[in-house]
Amino acid sequence: MSPPAALRAAVALSGAAALLCEVVWMRRLALQLGSGGAALTWTLSVYMAGLGLGGLLGGALPPKISGRRAYAAAELGAAGLTLALPSALGAAAAWSPGPALALLLLPPALLHGISLPALAAADGGDRGALGRAADLYAWNTGGAMLGVALGSAVALPLLGLRGAEWLAAAGATTAALVDSLKAQQTNGGAIALIA
Repeated sequence: MSPPAALRAAVALSGAAALLCEVVWMRRLALQLGSGGAALTWTLSVYMAGLGLGGLLGGALPPKISGRRAYAAAELGAAGLTLALPSALGAAAAWSPGPALALLLLPPALLHGISLPALAAADGGDRGALGRAADLYAWNTGGAMLGVALGSAVALPLLGLRGAEWLAAAGATTAALVDSLKAQQTNGGAIALIA
């Protein structure tokens, strides 16, 4: 059985929001560092490290913590940190100019990395779980591709850096809410985030 369409949409939106963040953060670091090449190197390095470490953490969460609540919390946390990052970068630039600023990208990247493995863990360990997890990763990756392409070609030119950050935060928040509302319909109980 395939994951529900709402869940596929949520993880696609999550991927789009995450990679839109990466594009925006690269631009922000280029402004701070004065070099697009250095910004690209540091953003990709820190972002991929955050995704990898987050993936390890998300997959290792105990069953009581993992699942839809962890997914929603990671998405909402990433959204909040995305909106806080410009202020943090500005404040940190005064005491730590240079590549160390890229380390501020690690917490939201870590949360992006936690989200999908935590959600996949909610599916249990039956034979079809791996196929459903692969399906979700495919939708997440497709969303990520759209986030990069549309973020660079549409969101940044039309909305600017801050507007694109708000769009990414709204996408992550919407992904969390769509999944939580779907869980509520499925379980007939409280929204998954607070259940």
